[in-house]
Amino acid sequence: AHASNGTSVAFNVQARPTGQWLIGSSRQFDAIDSALDMPLLAAMLTRAQHFLPALAQMNIIRCWTGLRAASADGLPLLGVHPRHSWLWLALGHEGLGVTTALGSAALITAQIGRQTPEIDDSPYLAARAFAAEELPV
Repeated sequence: AHASNGTSVAFNVQARPTGQWLIGSSRQFDAIDSALDMPLLAAMLTRAQHFLPALAQMNIIRCWTGLRAASADGLPLLGVHPRHSWLWLALGHEGLGVTTALGSAALITAQIGRQTPEIDDSPYLAARAFAAEELPV
């Protein structure tokens, strides 16, 4: 996942077909609920206005937040479940699922085909998340 462990804001904007703009984004690695954090929203909008000053004249019509699924160690879990050979996992990418999709797919494809992947897959093996405890499936 990202090389950060604190709260951070970034800037991205997407034009929507409705003429509205979708503005984001932020990360809170210690958040346990999806309640809207107003100071974080203010920081995000301040950053966005730095790049697009016209935003100061616009109205906000909706805000939302959510949780990004991440593994405990920050790396995605890729590979066969250690106790259920029919279950393949590709999860815990945090906010990088789309960005890392091709690499994850290449690793999973090599694993399923019992081939050597182009990169070392040992840091990503799903089995590491199940070594310490029994989790029902």
